[in-house]
Amino acid sequence: MKTSDLPDNEIVNKILNGNKELYTILANRYHNMVKSSISKIITNTCDVDDLTNETLFKGFQQLDRYSDKFKFSTWICTIARNKGIDFYRKNKTKTIIYFEDIKSIYEEKTNENDKLRDDIDCALNKLDTKCAEMIKLHYYDGVPIREIGMKYNMSEYNVKINMFRSRNKLRNDQRLSLWIKKNDVLDI
Repeated sequence: MKTSDLPDNEIVNKILNGNKELYTILANRYHNMVKSSISKIITNTCDVDDLTNETLFKGFQQLDRYSDKFKFSTWICTIARNKGIDFYRKNKTKTIIYFEDIKSIYEEKTNENDKLRDDIDCALNKLDTKCAEMIKLHYYDGVPIREIGMKYNMSEYNVKINMFRSRNKLRNDQRLSLWIKKNDVLDI
């Protein structure tokens, strides 16, 4: 019988007896299941990927705590679920950033701004291309609504509607859920 065909309990026992490289078999076997468990809590794919890797690593570090009374899949998915919940709770209290501050976030080079830029870029990539470009044009480049309307052959009203909806999508993004625009009123 090949090592990769062994049941989880036997692989765990071999890992605990010093054959640590066998953990890659378990990691590969349960990667998608762990990712699926986390994605039920966290919607941002970048964060889901990070948390999946962290979960699998934590599973390796705490393998001596595993009890074969339970399935390995249940044990590792419990770690995944807890990681997802912890991440969600920790990120609910993010710094409030105003849409008007986007330009300065991209211009000022700090570690905090690097993280924010990554979060903004990840969230903007989820919008359709035209909406993301309109947000960047207006808030980063300072292009007036009227000019954006001319570029996309849209009325000012339709540009405002699109940007309003895009800001709401960004607000609902897991990473950017606490974004607030100072005067978030649709002035028509």
